[in-house]
Amino acid sequence: MKSRVRQLLLALIIFLCSSLITIWGWIEIIDYIPEINNPIVKADITKSELFFIFLGQDIPSEKDKKFNDITGKPFNSNNNSEKFNIITNFIIMPSAILTSIVLIIYYCVITRIERKKRIREDKLLKDNYFTKYPIREKALYAKCIESGTYNEVLMNKHLMLWIDQGSINIINSNYKNDIGKFQISIEQIVFYSRYGDFYTTTHINGGNSSYGKAALGYLVAGSAGAIIASREPVSGTTIVHDKRETLIVFKDDSIEKYLFFEPKLYDYLMHYMPTKEIAHKIDKLKVQDEDKFQKLIKIGELKDKGLISDVEFEKLKSELINT
Repeated sequence: MKSRVRQLLLALIIFLCSSLITIWGWIEIIDYIPEINNPIVKADITKSELFFIFLGQDIPSEKDKKFNDITGKPFNSNNNSEKFNIITNFIIMPSAILTSIVLIIYYCVITRIERKKRIREDKLLKDNYFTKYPIREKALYAKCIESGTYNEVLMNKHLMLWIDQGSINIINSNYKNDIGKFQISIEQIVFYSRYGDFYTTTHINGGNSSYGKAALGYLVAGSAGAIIASREPVSGTTIVHDKRETLIVFKDDSIEKYLFFEPKLYDYLMHYMPTKEIAHKIDKLKVQDEDKFQKLIKIGELKDKGLISDVEFEKLKSELINT
C-alpha cells in the first residue's frame, strides 16, 4: 500500500513539473512567432501573465483592451469551454505524454539497477553458502524421496551429496534455503541398495493397414510381416520407466534409520564405497559362514584324533560360533 502511494506521489510530482515545463515551452515558442508575439509585446503583456493565462486566468482589462485595439480581437475569453480546451490541448495532454515518457525511463533505469543489485546479492549469498559448506570432492545432485525417521527437512528436496573425510555430506542444492549440513559417517552405514521396477515400453505409430493384410503378414513372417503388410510408414517411440529408488540404511545413536533417494545415487555410492552395497555384504557373510564351517570340521577332526579333549572342543566351537 505504501509503495503504491509513493508511486502515485511520484507520478503527480512529475506531472506538475511536466506542466510547468510545457507552459514554459509554449511561452518560448510564442517568442518565435511574430504574428502572436508582436501584439503581446505592444499590449505590455508580460511572460508571467502569459503563464497564468495558460492556467485559465485573464489578463488585466486595460491590457486586454490594448490587445483588442491592435488585433481587433480580445485576448481574454468569456467562453469557459474554450478555456478548458486550451488547457486540455496545450497543457494537460502534452504534460501527460511527457510524464509517461519520464516514468517509463525512470522505471527502466530503476529496474536495471534493482536487477544488478539482485544479481550482486544473489552472487554474495551463493559465495557465502559455498564458503560455509566447502565441497572438496565431486558432488552429486539427487532428490530425497523419503527421509523416514532421520530428518523430515530433507524430504522432497534436491540435495547435494559428496563423500569426504569418511562421511557422506548432505546440503540443500538451493543455496537460498540453508537447511544446514548433514553428515553420515561411512562406519554408520549398514548397507545401501537399489530396488524397484525399471522397464521400457514401445509405442508403434502408423501402419494403418487392413486387418486381413496385417494378419496375413503376421502369419507369414511374425510381427515384422505385419508391419510390412501395412500401407503407411511405421514409427516407434520407446519410453523408459525408472521407478527405482536408492535406499541407505544407517545407525544413528544405535537406532537404525533410512533414507530413500533417486536411483542415480546408487551408481555414485558404488564408485566410492562398494563394500557397503547389500549384495557385497551378503557375499561377505556367506564367505565368513563357509570359513566357520571349515574350521568346525577341522576342530572336529582334531577331537576325533584325540588331539584335543571334549572340553577344549566345546570351548573352541563356542568361540567360533560367537565370532
